[in-house]
Parts: sequence; C-alpha cells; structure tokens
Amino acid sequence: MRAVNGMSVIADIAPQAPFRRGDSVVTPPNSSVMFAECAVIPTLTGEIDAGEHWLCCAVNASGDSDARQPILPTLRIQNNTLEVTDNACGKTLSLHI
Repeated sequence: MRAVNGMSVIADIAPQAPFRRGDSVVTPPNSSVMFAECAVIPTLTGEIDAGEHWLCCAVNASGDSDARQPILPTLRIQNNTLEVTDNACGKTLSLHI
C-alpha cells in the first residue's frame, strides 16, 4: 500500500497451505487519537480449516512513499527447525522449535 506519507507491505510467507491473501481495512474518521484522517491497515485474509497451522507473515513499512518494495524472505519448517532466509543478502536464521 502506498500513501503520501509512506508505504506498507504485509505478505503471507507460510511454507504450506492455507495461503492468505493481502487485503486492507479502512478505519473510520477520528478513530485514532494521533490522526483524525481515515487510515488503511494492511491485513491477510483466508479460509483456514480446523487443525494445526503455522501462520507466518513478513511486514515492512516506510515513511518514504517512493520506497522500493522489499524482497520477501523465505520461511521453511523441517525437522523441528524453522529457517528464515533473507533473500536480499542470502543469510539464514535457524531456530529449533
């Protein structure tokens, strides 16, 4: 999403279905004590069946409305290890889960 005062991105990076799609919610006027204007809040939506799921997302925001869209990370869950790879630099963070 881009506006005159910045941009924001939210993306589903879950390694397996169900995949959620980007959407947005517009706040009503005067719903914030800091800003009287309406705001657009990025969200993820989708149908999720009963059961166990990992919900994972990448979020980025900038006060620069001309900022480039970031390269999304890759997330992998395998053998009780969660790996997040920064596709901009190639570094990977591994966490035992």
